[in-house]
Amino acid sequence: MPFVETIVSLLFKNLVSASSNAVIGHHHSPHHSLITDKAALLEFKKTIVYDPYSMLATWKEATDVCNFTSVSCNTQHHRVTDLILQDYALAGRLSPIVSNLTGLCNLVLFAQKLPNILYLHLSNNDMVSHDDNTNLDPFFAALTNCTSLEELELAGVGLGGMFPSSIGGLGVNFTNLLLQENRIFGSIPPDIGNLSKFVVPNFTSNLLNGTISVKISQLSNLEQLFVSHNLFTSAIPAELGQMTHLGLLDLSHNSFSGDIPSSIGDLVRLNYPFLSNNLLSGTIPPKLEHCIELYKLDLSYNRLTCSIPPQISAEVVRRSQVSSSNRNSSVGLLSQQHLSSRASVKQTPPPATALVNMSSPMTTIVNIKLDRTNYTLWLAQILPILKSHDLMGYVDGSVVCPSKHLAGSTTVNPAYISWMQQDQMILSWNNGSLTSSVLATVASKRSAPATWEALEQSLRDALVRR
Repeated sequence: MPFVETIVSLLFKNLVSASSNAVIGHHHSPHHSLITDKAALLEFKKTIVYDPYSMLATWKEATDVCNFTSVSCNTQHHRVTDLILQDYALAGRLSPIVSNLTGLCNLVLFAQKLPNILYLHLSNNDMVSHDDNTNLDPFFAALTNCTSLEELELAGVGLGGMFPSSIGGLGVNFTNLLLQENRIFGSIPPDIGNLSKFVVPNFTSNLLNGTISVKISQLSNLEQLFVSHNLFTSAIPAELGQMTHLGLLDLSHNSFSGDIPSSIGDLVRLNYPFLSNNLLSGTIPPKLEHCIELYKLDLSYNRLTCSIPPQISAEVVRRSQVSSSNRNSSVGLLSQQHLSSRASVKQTPPPATALVNMSSPMTTIVNIKLDRTNYTLWLAQILPILKSHDLMGYVDGSVVCPSKHLAGSTTVNPAYISWMQQDQMILSWNNGSLTSSVLATVASKRSAPATWEALEQSLRDALVRR
């Protein structure tokens, strides 16, 4: 990620409390911790190709790291806590080695322009926005100088503040924005419609609670839209039906109310509409028969009071898994001839051990297969899918495998059989999203949680080494 002379502000500050806890939790000796930080800074210096004011001249092996220019240390925890490179006109590459500074509380790379940066990936750190984690606007406003920026990843960093209108200035080449698992609130602003090349926005698991601007319809290239697990209470905007390239629409786990817009049926490339766990009422739009590439339609846990329209053809149902049950009332079943082995219409809430049908190949949902360079982007696609199906427990180990046999008996436990079936289905689904080189590293793993843990460890380690 090249950055030139005076640069855009990256005024994100690691949470001091989180950083302090992380330092306390380290088992390295104090001396070793400072050695590690010093090594990281010296590696960072090697990537700087232009230092007109010799500001990094003191960054030498023979110099105490705490005496490096623009570096501050915490003498109690023996860690580098501040790196302030403000207005130094440095040029070079923003090295990922900075992530090794695990005690860092403040990182400031201040300047004016960053025109050549393409990818800015800062996910899975402990950070806050301006004004005590309440103001995102300065950061996004500063990024408007990054005229070549294509991807911004800030997933799982704890950022708070209202969704800023300055997002609309991210540039004509901007395609991917990953903001899931933060504390962003408010509406999705109309300015988002300015991002003409936008392909994948992921706003899953935030505190968004206003409206989705109708201007989102201007995003004609959008392929996936994730806004699940938020606090939306408005109606679903009918303008979503104008995004004709949309393949995945995840609005689940909100409080969207009103009717399902019939315009959803205009999304002829739609594969996966996830509208479950909302307050939707009324009928299922007959126009959904136009979604000839539909694979799974999830309308479960709503307030629908209708039958599945006969206009939804047998071909659509043959391709689809239709879930329209539970809190919906009087949802009629399709005639048996419309059902295939790949279709399911449930009428009652499934028990905890019920098998979730994951027979569709993940490659139809996840466009990018996992290699050794795109772990964060891959996660951004796979996590919302697992969460929307309540399957995270099977990969993070929180849904524990039951005993193989019933207590005091040699009879096989039905719960064990169900767990194993679900685990192996997820494992197969997960492995289908890996490149052959990555699959080779986990081929010996026999369960979903073991594979997940191995992937997380090896690929995050690889990111740190880069």
